[in-house]
Amino acid sequence: MATTNSADVTEMDTVNVNSLPGFDDHPTNKNDPLGTHAYPVFTSTYSPETPSGTITYSYSNEIIGWQQTGGPVMRFGHTFNSSLAPSSCCFPAEYAIGAVSSTGRFYLFTTDGEGTLGSTSGGTSCSITAGTCRSDVFLLNLTPPPAN
Repeated sequence: MATTNSADVTEMDTVNVNSLPGFDDHPTNKNDPLGTHAYPVFTSTYSPETPSGTITYSYSNEIIGWQQTGGPVMRFGHTFNSSLAPSSCCFPAEYAIGAVSSTGRFYLFTTDGEGTLGSTSGGTSCSITAGTCRSDVFLLNLTPPPAN
């Protein structure tokens, strides 16, 4: 499997996610330091949703990974990113771009938190589409909690 080809990520009904309008992903394949193909390839996805928070496609606005040796797509969490911020304001947050850590234990990504992170001016309200909402970098722990 080509780890830089986002067309290799498909929905359960085998429709290519890149054929969905507005869907995009940013695979990170630099987390295989020994070249063993033992590490999953991780990606953050985005699809502008209106209204904010509406999920209309599988894998939309998620952190996912897939085994380089084949197997089901692994779903780790949501980005809670609206993808509605103007690119002139917050390019990385608009696309929820992220990367996996060198250990494969954490995924860092940008998000606008669907407008819940506060205003860039410190005010009580903000507008995602006007670019006045904060964006930030979040860290997602990819390691499952220990079993009881």
